[in-house]
Amino acid sequence: MFRFGKDRRPRAAAAGMAARLENLESRRLMCSIGDRVWLDADCDGIQDSGEAGVPNVTVHLYNSGGTEIMTTTTDANGNYLFQRFPDSSVLDVGTYKVKFDIPSGYHASPANQGGDDAVDSDGDASGLTGNVVLSADVNGTLHDDTVDQGLCVDVPPPPVHVPGRMTGGGSVFLQDGMIGGPVGTRVTHGFELHCTTDANNHLEINWGKPNNHFHLLNLTSVDCQDTSIIQNPPDAPIDTLIGTGAGRFSGTFGTTKYTKAAATVSFVFRDGGPTRGEPGIYDVASYIVTLDNGGPVVLNTDGTDAGTVPDELLLQFGNHQAHYELKNLLSADAARIQRDINSTFDQLDNPTQTDSKILSLTQQLLKLQSDFELATV
Repeated sequence: MFRFGKDRRPRAAAAGMAARLENLESRRLMCSIGDRVWLDADCDGIQDSGEAGVPNVTVHLYNSGGTEIMTTTTDANGNYLFQRFPDSSVLDVGTYKVKFDIPSGYHASPANQGGDDAVDSDGDASGLTGNVVLSADVNGTLHDDTVDQGLCVDVPPPPVHVPGRMTGGGSVFLQDGMIGGPVGTRVTHGFELHCTTDANNHLEINWGKPNNHFHLLNLTSVDCQDTSIIQNPPDAPIDTLIGTGAGRFSGTFGTTKYTKAAATVSFVFRDGGPTRGEPGIYDVASYIVTLDNGGPVVLNTDGTDAGTVPDELLLQFGNHQAHYELKNLLSADAARIQRDINSTFDQLDNPTQTDSKILSLTQQLLKLQSDFELATV
Protein backbone atom coordinates (compact mmCIF):
# COMPACT_ATOMS: atom_id res chain seq x y z
CA MET A 1 0.00 0.00 0.00
CA PHE A 2 1.38 3.38 -1.06
CA ARG A 3 1.54 6.37 1.16
CA PHE A 4 0.99 9.76 -0.40
CA GLY A 5 2.90 12.92 0.36
CA LYS A 6 1.47 16.43 0.15
CA ASP A 7 1.74 16.33 -3.67
CA ARG A 8 -0.51 13.26 -3.64
CA ARG A 9 2.06 11.24 -5.70
CA PRO A 10 3.29 7.88 -4.48
CA ARG A 11 6.45 8.40 -2.47
CA ALA A 12 8.20 5.57 -4.34
CA ALA A 13 7.42 7.18 -7.72
CA ALA A 14 8.55 10.58 -6.51
CA ALA A 15 11.84 9.11 -5.37
CA GLY A 16 12.37 7.48 -8.76
CA MET A 17 11.64 10.69 -10.60
CA ALA A 18 14.06 12.61 -8.41
CA ALA A 19 16.75 10.07 -9.22
CA ARG A 20 16.10 10.45 -12.96
CA LEU A 21 16.18 14.23 -12.77
CA GLU A 22 19.48 14.08 -10.90
CA ASN A 23 20.82 11.80 -13.62
CA LEU A 24 19.65 14.17 -16.40
CA GLU A 25 21.29 17.14 -14.70
CA SER A 26 24.65 15.40 -14.97
CA ARG A 27 24.28 14.97 -18.76
CA ARG A 28 24.62 17.51 -21.59
CA LEU A 29 21.49 18.37 -23.52
CA MET A 30 21.45 17.42 -27.23
CA CYS A 31 20.88 20.56 -29.30
CA SER A 32 20.97 21.19 -33.05
CA ILE A 33 21.48 23.90 -35.65
CA GLY A 34 20.68 23.47 -39.29
CA ASP A 35 18.55 23.81 -42.29
CA ARG A 36 19.37 24.53 -45.92
CA VAL A 37 21.44 26.18 -48.65
CA TRP A 38 19.32 26.93 -51.72
CA LEU A 39 19.61 28.45 -55.18
CA ASP A 40 17.80 31.78 -54.94
CA ALA A 41 16.70 32.00 -58.57
CA ASP A 42 15.23 35.51 -58.29
CA CYS A 43 17.82 36.60 -55.69
CA ASP A 44 15.18 38.09 -53.39
CA GLY A 45 16.53 36.47 -50.22
CA ILE A 46 13.40 34.34 -49.69
CA GLN A 47 12.98 30.61 -50.32
CA ASP A 48 10.28 30.33 -52.96
CA SER A 49 8.47 27.20 -54.06
CA GLY A 50 10.53 25.25 -56.58
CA GLU A 51 13.88 26.79 -55.70
CA ALA A 52 16.28 23.86 -55.41
CA GLY A 53 18.80 23.08 -52.70
CA VAL A 54 22.52 23.32 -53.46
CA PRO A 55 24.58 20.23 -52.55
CA ASN A 56 28.22 20.01 -51.44
CA VAL A 57 28.42 23.47 -49.86
CA THR A 58 30.80 23.57 -46.89
CA VAL A 59 29.27 24.90 -43.65
CA HIS A 60 31.28 25.86 -40.54
CA LEU A 61 30.13 26.18 -36.91
CA TYR A 62 31.88 28.59 -34.52
CA ASN A 63 31.49 28.95 -30.75
CA SER A 64 31.05 32.23 -28.92
CA GLY A 65 34.81 32.71 -28.84
CA GLY A 66 35.07 32.51 -32.62
CA THR A 67 36.70 29.07 -32.67
CA GLU A 68 35.58 26.65 -35.34
CA ILE A 69 34.20 23.56 -33.64
CA MET A 70 32.54 21.62 -36.45
CA THR A 71 32.34 21.49 -40.26
CA THR A 72 29.88 19.71 -42.54
CA THR A 73 28.62 19.84 -46.13
CA THR A 74 25.12 20.07 -47.52
CA ASP A 75 23.50 16.88 -48.80
CA ALA A 76 21.92 16.24 -52.20
CA ASN A 77 18.94 18.42 -51.22
CA GLY A 78 21.03 21.27 -49.83
CA ASN A 79 20.31 20.35 -46.18
CA TYR A 80 22.82 20.30 -43.32
CA LEU A 81 22.72 19.64 -39.56
CA PHE A 82 25.02 20.32 -36.64
CA GLN A 83 24.12 17.99 -33.73
CA ARG A 84 26.68 15.33 -32.86
CA PHE A 85 30.45 15.76 -32.93
CA PRO A 86 32.78 13.19 -34.51
CA ASP A 87 33.77 12.00 -31.00
CA SER A 88 30.05 11.21 -30.31
CA SER A 89 29.63 14.14 -27.94
CA VAL A 90 26.66 16.38 -28.66
CA LEU A 91 25.98 20.03 -29.29
CA ASP A 92 25.15 21.88 -26.07
CA VAL A 93 23.32 25.07 -25.22
CA GLY A 94 25.30 28.20 -25.99
CA THR A 95 25.86 30.96 -28.53
CA TYR A 96 27.14 30.06 -31.98
CA LYS A 97 27.67 31.44 -35.48
CA VAL A 98 27.42 29.63 -38.81
CA LYS A 99 29.58 30.37 -41.84
CA PHE A 100 28.61 29.18 -45.34
CA ASP A 101 31.34 28.96 -47.99
CA ILE A 102 30.05 30.82 -51.06
CA PRO A 103 30.93 28.68 -54.11
CA SER A 104 32.67 30.18 -57.11
CA GLY A 105 30.16 31.59 -59.58
CA TYR A 106 27.70 32.59 -56.86
CA HIS A 107 27.18 35.36 -54.33
CA ALA A 108 25.13 35.49 -51.14
CA SER A 109 21.44 36.39 -51.28
CA PRO A 110 20.37 39.53 -49.39
CA ALA A 111 20.00 38.62 -45.71
CA ASN A 112 16.96 38.78 -43.43
CA GLN A 113 14.32 39.60 -46.04
CA GLY A 114 10.57 39.28 -45.64
CA GLY A 115 10.17 38.94 -41.87
CA ASP A 116 9.92 35.12 -41.73
CA ASP A 117 13.15 33.67 -40.36
CA ALA A 118 12.17 30.18 -41.49
CA VAL A 119 12.45 31.07 -45.19
CA ASP A 120 14.96 33.91 -45.34
CA SER A 121 18.73 33.91 -45.88
CA ASP A 122 20.83 34.48 -42.76
CA GLY A 123 24.43 34.85 -43.95
CA ASP A 124 25.98 38.18 -44.85
CA ALA A 125 27.92 38.79 -48.08
CA SER A 126 30.67 36.46 -46.85
CA GLY A 127 28.17 33.81 -45.68
CA LEU A 128 28.58 34.52 -41.94
CA THR A 129 25.43 34.63 -39.79
CA GLY A 130 24.71 36.55 -36.65
CA ASN A 131 24.50 34.84 -33.25
CA VAL A 132 22.50 31.63 -33.02
CA VAL A 133 21.46 31.14 -29.38
CA LEU A 134 20.49 27.70 -28.07
CA SER A 135 18.90 27.83 -24.60
CA ALA A 136 16.92 25.58 -22.27
CA ASP A 137 15.05 28.60 -20.89
CA VAL A 138 11.28 28.67 -21.19
CA ASN A 139 11.44 31.15 -24.07
CA GLY A 140 14.56 29.64 -25.63
CA THR A 141 15.09 26.83 -28.09
CA LEU A 142 17.34 23.79 -28.14
CA HIS A 143 16.92 23.32 -31.89
CA ASP A 144 17.24 26.10 -34.45
CA ASP A 145 16.35 24.80 -37.91
CA THR A 146 16.02 28.20 -39.54
CA VAL A 147 19.68 28.98 -40.32
CA ASP A 148 19.66 29.17 -44.12
CA GLN A 149 21.78 30.57 -46.92
CA GLY A 150 20.56 31.63 -50.35
CA LEU A 151 22.91 31.65 -53.33
CA CYS A 152 22.51 33.91 -56.36
CA VAL A 153 24.20 33.09 -59.65
CA ASP A 154 26.85 35.63 -60.64
CA VAL A 155 25.98 37.49 -63.83
CA PRO A 156 29.19 38.27 -65.71
CA PRO A 157 29.56 41.87 -66.82
CA PRO A 158 28.91 42.46 -70.51
CA PRO A 159 32.06 42.26 -72.61
CA VAL A 160 33.79 45.56 -73.22
CA HIS A 161 33.29 46.58 -76.82
CA VAL A 162 36.60 47.19 -78.54
CA PRO A 163 36.15 49.82 -81.25
CA GLY A 164 38.06 47.90 -83.87
CA ARG A 165 37.65 45.89 -87.06
CA MET A 166 39.70 43.77 -89.41
CA THR A 167 39.74 43.35 -93.18
CA GLY A 168 41.63 41.15 -95.57
CA GLY A 169 41.86 37.83 -97.30
CA GLY A 170 44.19 35.34 -98.89
CA SER A 171 44.90 31.63 -99.04
CA VAL A 172 46.04 28.84 -96.73
CA PHE A 173 46.76 25.22 -97.66
CA LEU A 174 45.45 22.19 -95.81
CA GLN A 175 47.93 19.93 -94.06
CA ASP A 176 47.85 16.31 -92.90
CA GLY A 177 44.73 15.38 -90.92
CA MET A 178 42.74 18.46 -91.87
CA ILE A 179 39.21 18.25 -93.28
CA GLY A 180 38.21 19.79 -96.59
CA GLY A 181 40.34 17.97 -99.10
CA PRO A 182 43.71 16.30 -99.60
CA VAL A 183 46.97 17.76 -98.33
CA GLY A 184 47.73 20.94 -100.25
CA THR A 185 44.09 21.91 -100.90
CA ARG A 186 43.90 25.69 -101.26
CA VAL A 187 41.42 27.51 -99.01
CA THR A 188 40.81 31.15 -99.96
CA HIS A 189 38.92 33.64 -97.81
CA GLY A 190 37.95 37.27 -97.83
CA PHE A 191 36.40 39.20 -94.96
CA GLU A 192 35.40 42.54 -93.48
CA LEU A 193 34.60 41.99 -89.80
CA HIS A 194 33.89 44.35 -86.91
CA CYS A 195 34.30 43.86 -83.15
CA THR A 196 30.53 43.83 -82.78
CA THR A 197 27.79 41.60 -84.11
CA ASP A 198 25.70 44.72 -84.82
CA ALA A 199 27.52 45.65 -88.01
CA ASN A 200 27.73 44.80 -91.70
CA ASN A 201 30.05 41.80 -91.35
CA HIS A 202 31.28 39.83 -94.37
CA LEU A 203 33.11 36.50 -94.65
CA GLU A 204 33.45 34.25 -97.71
CA ILE A 205 35.47 31.00 -97.79
CA ASN A 206 36.13 28.93 -100.94
CA TRP A 207 38.01 25.62 -101.20
CA GLY A 208 38.52 22.39 -103.10
CA LYS A 209 37.38 20.92 -106.38
CA PRO A 210 34.53 21.03 -107.15
CA ASN A 211 34.33 24.40 -105.48
CA ASN A 212 33.03 24.33 -101.88
CA HIS A 213 31.83 27.62 -100.46
CA PHE A 214 30.74 29.12 -97.12
CA HIS A 215 28.92 32.44 -96.95
CA LEU A 216 28.45 34.24 -93.61
CA LEU A 217 24.92 35.47 -92.97
CA ASN A 218 25.43 36.87 -89.48
CA LEU A 219 28.17 37.07 -86.89
CA THR A 220 26.92 35.46 -83.65
CA SER A 221 29.88 36.16 -81.34
CA VAL A 222 33.15 38.06 -81.60
CA ASP A 223 36.18 38.52 -79.38
CA CYS A 224 38.73 41.14 -80.41
CA GLN A 225 42.11 41.03 -78.72
CA ASP A 226 45.25 43.12 -78.55
CA THR A 227 48.05 40.62 -77.93
CA SER A 228 51.84 40.86 -77.97
CA ILE A 229 51.96 40.51 -81.77
CA ILE A 230 54.27 43.07 -83.38
CA GLN A 231 51.97 45.29 -85.41
CA ASN A 232 53.48 48.58 -86.40
CA PRO A 233 52.86 50.59 -88.49
CA PRO A 234 50.01 51.39 -88.55
CA ASP A 235 48.84 51.27 -84.98
CA ALA A 236 45.49 49.55 -84.37
CA PRO A 237 43.46 48.74 -81.25
CA ILE A 238 43.42 44.98 -82.03
CA ASP A 239 45.52 42.35 -83.76
CA THR A 240 43.31 39.27 -83.34
CA LEU A 241 39.66 38.63 -84.17
CA ILE A 242 37.99 35.42 -82.95
CA GLY A 243 34.39 34.75 -83.87
CA THR A 244 31.53 32.43 -84.65
CA GLY A 245 28.76 32.86 -87.16
CA ALA A 246 25.86 31.34 -89.02
CA GLY A 247 25.67 31.01 -92.76
CA ARG A 248 25.21 28.62 -95.64
CA PHE A 249 27.36 25.98 -97.32
CA SER A 250 27.27 24.95 -100.96
CA GLY A 251 29.41 22.16 -102.29
CA THR A 252 30.05 18.43 -102.15
CA PHE A 253 31.14 16.53 -99.06
CA GLY A 254 31.68 12.81 -99.40
CA THR A 255 29.09 11.74 -101.95
CA THR A 256 26.48 14.32 -100.95
CA LYS A 257 25.93 17.58 -102.78
CA TYR A 258 24.67 20.55 -100.74
CA THR A 259 23.12 23.79 -101.96
CA LYS A 260 22.91 26.67 -99.50
CA ALA A 261 22.73 24.28 -96.52
CA ALA A 262 22.58 25.88 -93.06
CA ALA A 263 26.02 25.85 -91.44
CA THR A 264 28.07 27.47 -88.71
CA VAL A 265 31.64 28.72 -88.69
CA SER A 266 34.23 29.37 -86.00
CA PHE A 267 37.40 31.19 -86.97
CA VAL A 268 40.52 33.03 -85.87
CA PHE A 269 42.20 35.78 -87.90
CA ARG A 270 45.41 37.47 -86.77
CA ASP A 271 47.21 40.49 -88.21
CA GLY A 272 50.95 40.30 -87.65
CA GLY A 273 53.37 43.14 -88.51
CA PRO A 274 55.84 44.60 -88.82
CA THR A 275 55.07 46.61 -91.98
CA ARG A 276 51.88 47.74 -93.62
CA GLY A 277 50.99 45.74 -96.68
CA GLU A 278 53.46 42.89 -96.11
CA PRO A 279 52.28 39.84 -98.04
CA GLY A 280 50.65 38.04 -95.14
CA ILE A 281 53.80 36.23 -94.00
CA TYR A 282 53.01 37.06 -90.38
CA ASP A 283 49.23 36.67 -90.66
CA VAL A 284 47.35 33.51 -89.76
CA ALA A 285 43.89 32.07 -90.29
CA SER A 286 41.92 29.08 -89.01
CA TYR A 287 38.36 27.92 -89.50
CA ILE A 288 35.87 25.15 -88.79
CA VAL A 289 32.68 24.93 -90.89
CA THR A 290 29.98 22.54 -89.64
CA LEU A 291 26.60 21.74 -91.14
CA ASP A 292 23.65 22.31 -88.80
CA ASN A 293 21.51 19.66 -87.09
CA GLY A 294 24.33 17.23 -86.41
CA GLY A 295 25.74 17.45 -89.91
CA PRO A 296 29.37 16.78 -90.78
CA VAL A 297 32.34 19.10 -90.38
CA VAL A 298 33.08 20.06 -93.98
CA LEU A 299 36.16 22.22 -93.33
CA ASN A 300 38.57 22.10 -90.41
CA THR A 301 42.13 23.41 -90.28
CA ASP A 302 42.87 21.38 -87.15
CA GLY A 303 45.53 18.77 -87.82
CA THR A 304 46.20 15.37 -86.31
CA ASP A 305 47.26 16.73 -82.91
CA ALA A 306 44.99 16.48 -79.87
CA GLY A 307 44.30 20.20 -79.57
CA THR A 308 40.74 21.50 -79.44
CA VAL A 309 41.58 24.88 -81.04
CA PRO A 310 42.03 24.68 -84.81
CA ASP A 311 45.61 25.05 -86.01
CA GLU A 312 46.42 28.53 -87.30
CA LEU A 313 47.88 28.42 -90.79
CA LEU A 314 50.19 31.06 -92.20
CA LEU A 315 48.49 33.20 -94.81
CA GLN A 316 49.76 33.21 -98.39
CA PHE A 317 48.86 35.41 -101.36
CA GLY A 318 47.00 37.88 -99.19
CA ASN A 319 46.98 40.14 -96.17
CA HIS A 320 45.06 40.81 -92.93
CA GLN A 321 44.84 44.35 -91.65
CA ALA A 322 43.45 45.61 -88.31
CA HIS A 323 41.93 49.08 -88.05
CA TYR A 324 40.12 51.44 -85.75
CA GLU A 325 36.34 51.37 -86.06
CA LEU A 326 34.80 53.57 -88.71
CA LYS A 327 33.32 56.94 -87.96
CA ASN A 328 29.58 57.20 -88.48
CA LEU A 329 29.85 59.51 -91.50
CA LEU A 330 31.83 58.42 -94.54
CA SER A 331 33.07 60.52 -97.42
CA ALA A 332 31.52 60.12 -100.85
CA ASP A 333 34.65 58.32 -102.06
CA ALA A 334 34.61 55.91 -99.11
CA ALA A 335 30.92 55.17 -99.64
CA ARG A 336 31.56 54.41 -103.33
CA ILE A 337 34.46 52.10 -102.47
CA GLN A 338 32.34 50.33 -99.85
CA ARG A 339 29.73 49.64 -102.53
CA ASP A 340 32.48 48.12 -104.70
CA ILE A 341 33.63 46.01 -101.73
CA ASN A 342 30.09 44.73 -101.21
CA SER A 343 29.85 43.90 -104.93
CA THR A 344 33.09 41.93 -104.73
CA PHE A 345 31.77 39.95 -101.78
CA ASP A 346 28.63 39.21 -103.80
CA GLN A 347 30.81 37.78 -106.58
CA LEU A 348 32.83 35.73 -104.08
CA ASP A 349 29.50 34.34 -102.86
CA ASN A 350 29.04 32.59 -106.21
CA PRO A 351 30.10 28.96 -105.62
CA THR A 352 30.69 28.36 -109.33
CA GLN A 353 33.70 30.67 -109.56
CA THR A 354 36.95 29.11 -110.75
CA ASP A 355 40.11 29.12 -108.61
CA SER A 356 41.69 31.79 -110.76
CA LYS A 357 38.59 33.98 -110.57
CA ILE A 358 38.42 33.57 -106.77
CA LEU A 359 42.07 34.61 -106.45
CA SER A 360 41.49 37.57 -108.75
CA LEU A 361 38.46 38.69 -106.75
CA THR A 362 40.38 38.30 -103.49
CA GLN A 363 43.20 40.50 -104.77
CA GLN A 364 40.61 43.01 -105.99
CA LEU A 365 39.02 42.94 -102.53
CA LEU A 366 42.35 43.61 -100.83
CA LYS A 367 42.99 46.58 -103.14
CA LEU A 368 39.52 48.00 -102.49
CA GLN A 369 39.92 47.57 -98.74
CA SER A 370 43.26 49.40 -98.86
CA ASP A 371 41.71 52.22 -100.91
CA PHE A 372 38.85 52.38 -98.44
CA GLU A 373 41.25 52.91 -95.53
CA LEU A 374 43.00 55.73 -97.34
CA ALA A 375 39.63 57.34 -98.08
CA THR A 376 38.65 57.27 -94.38
CA VAL A 377 41.86 58.74 -92.96
